[in-house]
Amino acid sequence: MSTFTRTLDSKKIEKLKNETLFRDHLLEDIKKGEVFPAIRHNAIDFYYKGNLLFEYNKKFRTHIKYASIYVHNKNDPYISEDDLKDIEPLKNFSSGESYRRIKETCSLYAKPETEGVSKIIGEYSFVKKSSPNVLDIEVAFSNIKDIDEIKKPDTKVDKIDLLLQDNNALKFIEVKRYVDGRLWTEEVKNQIGRYQSQIHKRKTEILDAYSNYVKIMNQLFENILQTPLTTPKILHEKVPLLVFGYDRDQRKDLKGFIEKNFEGYPTKEIGGMGNLKIETLWNSS
Repeated sequence: MSTFTRTLDSKKIEKLKNETLFRDHLLEDIKKGEVFPAIRHNAIDFYYKGNLLFEYNKKFRTHIKYASIYVHNKNDPYISEDDLKDIEPLKNFSSGESYRRIKETCSLYAKPETEGVSKIIGEYSFVKKSSPNVLDIEVAFSNIKDIDEIKKPDTKVDKIDLLLQDNNALKFIEVKRYVDGRLWTEEVKNQIGRYQSQIHKRKTEILDAYSNYVKIMNQLFENILQTPLTTPKILHEKVPLLVFGYDRDQRKDLKGFIEKNFEGYPTKEIGGMGNLKIETLWNSS
């Protein structure tokens, strides 16, 4: 089992700061909360609407489905065969038009659950709020050597949805929609059990990794952070479950199910993400 790490070497940090895509586009969207940066193993990912918009490891990469788009001069998005001669493939990531189109296409693949999580991120990203805040997302404890496999959409790997920070304390959060069939079986409870077991066993690794993480983020985003991030010293072992996306009639069934099947597991239920307060989520254990 490889050590859980969060790293980005100084040469990559300096190179990233001078990249046109980062400097002219990503940085402003990160400041607004539209794009969320997350450090991995000597690389950094940039998420938009819950999807991986770009990854950076010496150079930027994006999924081919986001970049396989074309530019043409018509206002109408539909084209005829005669119009094919007038369209061009994107030549780069960093022009304003290319960046806008890649983001636009990325958003079309947003799933309801990840889009719901992205609303929390947009409101409470660590660059916008001091404490509590969202520090990391899509956290996998899998073998670091398998990172490229982890990113393949058909790879089944446990990923914890959110990592929150409040001053010097960290807490992982799992998020599920009411309509997710896994919620109503043993699968989600077993999933949370695996997370809590990993956190208990690897507590020192995780705290060391995120101590390095906040150091890098403070360096990389020093000009847009409202408040420098605090070095974490405490890691909560319980992983609260957040369930969202239900109406008033469904609330009673959910409450009864949670009380019966998740005894001893901290939970929080919210109909719409727009009503969620991160302080309430943090205190749900």
